[in-house]
Amino acid sequence: MKFVRLAELVRFVGGGTPSRDCPEFWNGDIPWVSCKDLNTNIGLRKSLEGITEEGLRSSASNLIPAGSLLVATRMSLGKAVINEIPVAINQDLKAAVCKDSLDTRYLLWFWLSQSRILNLLGSGATVKGITLDQIGDLRIPLPPVEEQKRIAAILDKADAIRRKREQAIQLADEFLRSLFLDMFGDPILNPKGWLLEDLSNVTARITDGEHLNPLFAEDGLSMVMAGHVLESGVSFLGTRKVSLEDGERFRRKCRPELGDLLLVSRGATIGRCCVLTDSSPFCLMGSVILIKPNRERLCSQYLQALFRSPAYRGLLFKTSGSSAQQAIYLQHLGTLKVPLPPISLQEEYSDYAGKVSKTYRVFSKAVEETSSLMDSLSHRAFRGEI
Repeated sequence: MKFVRLAELVRFVGGGTPSRDCPEFWNGDIPWVSCKDLNTNIGLRKSLEGITEEGLRSSASNLIPAGSLLVATRMSLGKAVINEIPVAINQDLKAAVCKDSLDTRYLLWFWLSQSRILNLLGSGATVKGITLDQIGDLRIPLPPVEEQKRIAAILDKADAIRRKREQAIQLADEFLRSLFLDMFGDPILNPKGWLLEDLSNVTARITDGEHLNPLFAEDGLSMVMAGHVLESGVSFLGTRKVSLEDGERFRRKCRPELGDLLLVSRGATIGRCCVLTDSSPFCLMGSVILIKPNRERLCSQYLQALFRSPAYRGLLFKTSGSSAQQAIYLQHLGTLKVPLPPISLQEEYSDYAGKVSKTYRVFSKAVEETSSLMDSLSHRAFRGEI
């Protein structure tokens, strides 16, 4: 299969921003697209902002024909979407208008497959950006157009399956949030007047994992880090191993057991939590906090729902320190006030949550598998293997 420079297959069109000091340039009928609008790959039909004809003429923006590929060249590198309507774009985007020899959806999937490379190419002290020359130098495999369309259709189908599974997870999540509010009320306003207790008073233990870099080995206990904590449970995919001797030493510090709760204390997924549903032994890194509820007073599933409540998450993050990196600290976590409904009511919620969580876990695993399949398909597709 031949590889061709992208610059030979597309025409790039830039964008701009009308002056914000001129209200007559804004709130018009022309969709004006920025990186904030690149949150889907199923087709862009609207934008957060619009500009007027006068605004379009006064700026460096251009009217981009429908069916073009809009790509981020600053900040959200690797993101892209096909516009299904004519739009204007800002200066952080470029539009790629394909020639007849290149299918736009094929280019979309190629671009998304290059996300890691595009981020590596990005330069800038504060905001990463890539140049038109760098984009144009990307080499794309170029089978016949009909073959491009076949490959794009395969990836479209896999993506549609993944999105349907994600929607099922979202519906399950929304049901549990609604059930929680119906049974317990807003945890901040506490309209039902539940007793408030410090978290440390209703838990047997609150601790975190190993802060020093452990010595990894080929065999031993899995080391669970922040990225392995999913809402549906712990994912052991990609976990590194710690020798049994070190692993047992780390594990003794926490002693994770079935039904304990894990809470991510720093990083991109700070605040994410799960209840342990797998009895496989493991040890923890310092970015994960282990919470052992006093089971006579506090259900893990109730505490997880409390931590996931949007209102309560604000309190949770107030435990963060004043350093540049946001974090949740053990000493502050223990002083959080927890509304305590009767344990029988918590257990009733837990029964409902357990049934929904089985579905949640099935679909979460399916999403993970579909995403892995898509990565594999994409990798093979752009090597001419499918």
